[in-house]
Amino acid sequence: VTLHVPETPQTKDLMGEAWPEFSAELNTVIADPRNEEAFDRMYRLAKRWDAEFKVPQYVQILSAKQPDNPQLRVVLGLFCKELRDYKQALLHFRAAMEKAPNDYYAVYLAAWLLGKQDGEAAFKEAAQLYEKAAGLTGTTNVDHKTRILEEWGELIVSRAETGEAAVKNARASATAIWDRMIAQERQLDHITYD
Repeated sequence: VTLHVPETPQTKDLMGEAWPEFSAELNTVIADPRNEEAFDRMYRLAKRWDAEFKVPQYVQILSAKQPDNPQLRVVLGLFCKELRDYKQALLHFRAAMEKAPNDYYAVYLAAWLLGKQDGEAAFKEAAQLYEKAAGLTGTTNVDHKTRILEEWGELIVSRAETGEAAVKNARASATAIWDRMIAQERQLDHITYD
């Protein structure tokens, strides 16, 4: 979904002379929030203009005008994550998941945030969301799928209870996830190079 972000007096106040460059990056990120390089460029530009706290407010206004646009909620979540407002970031990722339940990226981002939280409930939900994200990714983005599977396995190992049997079970679960990753990469290699 492409959204043209118009220049207004408010946007001029938001980014000053950097507005054309910023709006181009914002449009790129709204079209595909998985474009991490464009988000990084946009965020650095916002920081350079001391606007990193203002931009989420602006994107919130855009989101209110287009409530069915899940990409705007992901962009809001990404900004909140960068600003270390993890509670708000998770709310935005969950809202994006509701609007686009088959988009793996919001699911993955929610899993990542939950995996950083303490508690058994957060761990269980993170593991479920990592599994869902891995399933939704398919072969559309091998780099992201690899990252999802690696982080899912690392989460399981990092949360292993003490005791030899618990650690052994956690390692076995993580190994199964990583074996799945390797098998899928090999399958993709055969498709690509045969």
